[in-house]
Amino acid sequence: MAPACFCFRVTLEPHLKHSGAKTGRKIFCLVAVPREVARAAGAAPRASLPCKAGAQRLAGELAPVALRGVPCSPGEDQMAVSCQLYHPTADLLRARARRGA
Repeated sequence: MAPACFCFRVTLEPHLKHSGAKTGRKIFCLVAVPREVARAAGAAPRASLPCKAGAQRLAGELAPVALRGVPCSPGEDQMAVSCQLYHPTADLLRARARRGA
Protein backbone atom coordinates (compact mmCIF):
# COMPACT_ATOMS: atom_id res chain seq x y z
CA MET A 1 0.00 0.00 0.00
CA ALA A 2 1.30 3.45 -0.89
CA PRO A 3 2.04 5.96 1.91
CA ALA A 4 -0.66 8.53 2.63
CA CYS A 5 1.66 11.41 1.75
CA PHE A 6 4.79 12.41 -0.11
CA CYS A 7 7.59 13.65 2.15
CA PHE A 8 10.25 16.09 0.96
CA ARG A 9 13.39 17.58 2.40
CA VAL A 10 13.13 21.22 1.44
CA THR A 11 16.12 23.57 1.41
CA LEU A 12 15.42 27.30 1.44
CA GLU A 13 18.16 29.81 0.67
CA PRO A 14 17.28 33.29 1.93
CA HIS A 15 18.58 36.40 0.20
CA LEU A 16 19.10 40.00 1.20
CA LYS A 17 15.94 42.05 0.83
CA HIS A 18 17.19 44.89 -1.37
CA SER A 19 20.14 43.46 -3.29
CA GLY A 20 18.86 39.92 -3.76
CA ALA A 21 22.32 38.54 -2.92
CA LYS A 22 22.25 35.15 -1.20
CA THR A 23 23.16 35.21 2.47
CA GLY A 24 24.95 31.85 2.42
CA ARG A 25 22.53 30.46 4.99
CA LYS A 26 20.28 27.49 4.37
CA ILE A 27 17.10 26.51 6.12
CA PHE A 28 16.18 22.83 6.07
CA CYS A 29 12.70 21.50 6.77
CA LEU A 30 10.55 18.46 6.13
CA VAL A 31 7.30 18.90 4.25
CA ALA A 32 4.56 16.28 3.95
CA VAL A 33 2.04 16.65 1.11
CA PRO A 34 -1.03 14.37 1.29
CA ARG A 35 -1.53 12.26 -1.84
CA GLU A 36 -5.08 13.57 -2.30
CA VAL A 37 -3.83 17.17 -2.38
CA ALA A 38 -1.00 16.18 -4.76
CA ARG A 39 -3.46 14.44 -7.09
CA ALA A 40 -5.59 17.57 -7.21
CA ALA A 41 -2.50 19.67 -8.05
CA GLY A 42 -1.14 17.22 -10.68
CA ALA A 43 -2.06 17.12 -14.35
CA ALA A 44 -3.20 13.49 -14.55
CA PRO A 45 -5.15 12.28 -11.50
CA ARG A 46 -4.23 8.57 -11.82
CA ALA A 47 -0.57 8.72 -12.85
CA SER A 48 2.02 8.47 -10.08
CA LEU A 49 4.69 10.66 -11.70
CA PRO A 50 2.50 13.76 -12.22
CA CYS A 51 1.17 13.21 -8.69
CA LYS A 52 4.72 13.27 -7.29
CA ALA A 53 5.60 16.29 -9.42
CA GLY A 54 2.50 18.11 -8.16
CA ALA A 55 3.45 17.28 -4.57
CA GLN A 56 7.00 18.54 -5.13
CA ARG A 57 5.73 21.78 -6.66
CA LEU A 58 3.37 22.34 -3.73
CA ALA A 59 6.12 21.63 -1.18
CA GLY A 60 8.42 24.14 -2.89
CA GLU A 61 5.73 26.81 -3.15
CA LEU A 62 4.26 26.45 0.33
CA ALA A 63 7.39 25.92 2.47
CA PRO A 64 8.48 29.60 2.25
CA VAL A 65 4.92 30.71 3.05
CA ALA A 66 4.82 28.40 6.09
CA LEU A 67 8.21 29.67 7.23
CA ARG A 68 7.34 33.35 6.97
CA GLY A 69 3.66 33.08 7.86
CA VAL A 70 2.63 35.25 4.90
CA PRO A 71 2.85 34.89 1.13
CA CYS A 72 5.45 36.88 -0.79
CA SER A 73 4.44 40.37 -1.81
CA PRO A 74 3.89 41.04 -5.52
CA GLY A 75 7.24 41.83 -7.13
CA GLU A 76 9.25 40.37 -4.25
CA ASP A 77 12.06 37.96 -5.15
CA GLN A 78 11.37 34.35 -4.24
CA MET A 79 13.75 32.38 -2.02
CA ALA A 80 15.78 29.72 -3.80
CA VAL A 81 14.06 26.41 -3.02
CA SER A 82 15.10 22.83 -3.68
CA CYS A 83 13.08 19.70 -2.85
CA GLN A 84 14.30 16.14 -2.50
CA LEU A 85 11.96 13.18 -2.04
CA TYR A 86 12.37 11.81 1.47
CA HIS A 87 11.62 8.28 2.64
CA PRO A 88 11.52 8.53 6.44
CA THR A 89 11.64 4.82 7.16
CA ALA A 90 14.58 4.14 4.84
CA ASP A 91 16.53 7.13 6.21
CA LEU A 92 15.87 6.12 9.81
CA LEU A 93 17.04 2.58 9.12
CA ARG A 94 20.28 3.84 7.55
CA ALA A 95 20.90 6.19 10.49
CA ARG A 96 20.40 3.33 12.96
CA ALA A 97 22.75 1.09 10.98
CA ARG A 98 25.47 3.77 11.08
CA ARG A 99 25.10 4.15 14.85
CA GLY A 100 25.24 0.39 15.32
CA ALA A 101 21.87 0.20 17.06
